[in-house]
Amino acid sequence: MDSLQKFSIVNLLSAFSRVLIFPFYILDWKNKEILYATGNPYFIGEYTADDLKSEGLDLLFRICRPEESGFLHKILVETTGFFSRLEDENKSDYVASYNYSIRIKDDFYVKVNNQVIMLGSGPDEEILLCMLFPYINKQGDDLVIENVRLNKKWIFNSSLGQWEKYSGYILTEKERLVMNYAVNGLDVRQTAALMNKSVETVKDYRKSVIEKLGVKSISEAISVVMVHRML
Repeated sequence: MDSLQKFSIVNLLSAFSRVLIFPFYILDWKNKEILYATGNPYFIGEYTADDLKSEGLDLLFRICRPEESGFLHKILVETTGFFSRLEDENKSDYVASYNYSIRIKDDFYVKVNNQVIMLGSGPDEEILLCMLFPYINKQGDDLVIENVRLNKKWIFNSSLGQWEKYSGYILTEKERLVMNYAVNGLDVRQTAALMNKSVETVKDYRKSVIEKLGVKSISEAISVVMVHRML
């Protein structure tokens, strides 16, 4: 990725940062350099974008739980390793996701979810787009990578040091359609009418999604499918 491409991406993300509520940053993992951090007043946990730019990766490791520092480094190594084995034209279809804890300046920790997409790579660089979201309880502390176009998922088995294919909560076509309507604010009766199904059938689809995702309500299910780009 040449300097002009980087400049274009940074300008595009600067525009997005004015409307997105979640913080994000661009990391050149190979050179351990933060290329961009969202322009929101506070980046995360009361740390500013300037804090991240000045300290770089050191800040991310400094504010995580000490016992998770090695885990965070391992995640970045395994994620870039997975991405590097993909064909260049397919890399943008894959999203890595993991939870970890960060220290707020008042000295307490909160869990966050970090999602990573590879923007480009070469012999001298590995450019990652990283976005921070609220903690996803269903995922636990697993490192997962999903192909958002093919609806496929892999989990990194840390004890074996390898990636494993996962099929735990892949939604069916009908379940995805029901959730698509739910995301757009349609209730059960409206969804039933559009799908030409009974209200009870739609309720069953919703119940199945809630059970698969391990959440307690349709609103929580909506949050999970949106964050994981499952639709």
